[in-house]
Amino acid sequence: AGAEPARARIVAKGNLDDFLFSLQGRAPAPLSIRLRLKDGAAVPHWSLDASSTRLLPQQLGLPEDLPYAFDLHAASEGGKARLQGKISRDEFSAVIAPSRLSLEKGVITVDPLSLGLAQGQLTLNGSLALEGKDPRFDLRLRSTALQLSPETTEAGAQVVSARGDLRVHGHLRAWNVDGNATFLRAGKQATVTLVGKGDAGRLSLKSFVAKTPGGHLRGSGELRWEPLLGATIESELSGFDPGYFFPDFPGALSGKLDASGERDAQGHWKGDARLAGLRGSLRKRDGFRRIGVER
Repeated sequence: AGAEPARARIVAKGNLDDFLFSLQGRAPAPLSIRLRLKDGAAVPHWSLDASSTRLLPQQLGLPEDLPYAFDLHAASEGGKARLQGKISRDEFSAVIAPSRLSLEKGVITVDPLSLGLAQGQLTLNGSLALEGKDPRFDLRLRSTALQLSPETTEAGAQVVSARGDLRVHGHLRAWNVDGNATFLRAGKQATVTLVGKGDAGRLSLKSFVAKTPGGHLRGSGELRWEPLLGATIESELSGFDPGYFFPDFPGALSGKLDASGERDAQGHWKGDARLAGLRGSLRKRDGFRRIGVER
């Protein structure tokens, strides 16, 4: 309702040794998908090309969302595939540099998947074993050159360079996450470390520590997606400078923040937050009074 119908012509023909699937249409911009499979009975190889400058999910019967644009290309021989292209949605855009994926005996290996974001390059390596109801995985996300730029000309706002390493490994029912990152601004350094455990329904961050010159933030929390999406956080700040992570907000803050929230079955969020003892400066503006807030 309220959306122009998508229109497409679909062709599917052939057999395992020579198969073609093609979709050409509009939704609402031109949409093209072409899959070709050959030698399926021996050593199969296939190619996939998909593109659109404006795809509206609701025109395909999916929930209403912002339009997508993409230009994707993949090719494979046996279980080894090459992938590249680009995808964007609203202000988000990512370029997939030539990347490699493989599938052998139920194990997917990423070696690597390389993503170019507006802030810099991210690389994903590792494996995922599809074993019944409890898959196992060992994935590592890295970057050596991210750049965080301020969007304002506020006093003290400066460009921040970052590098980091995040590892997630274990089984779906019991997995671990640990990571570290370094942020550089005007010759000074801030660091982040985190350690957590998860299962099929939640992630518990046992420790999250961010150290900035002259201050720190220490916290713990939980993110859950079963049975409902929700989160909790407990943190303490002492002279903490958020400008290393959000360049538009340099400062030195102290206080305590406890918060929790959950989305109900109707999609509405409800939560509690308690901010106590807030003091310090932000954007080189002093004058925070010692306060307690509860809503």
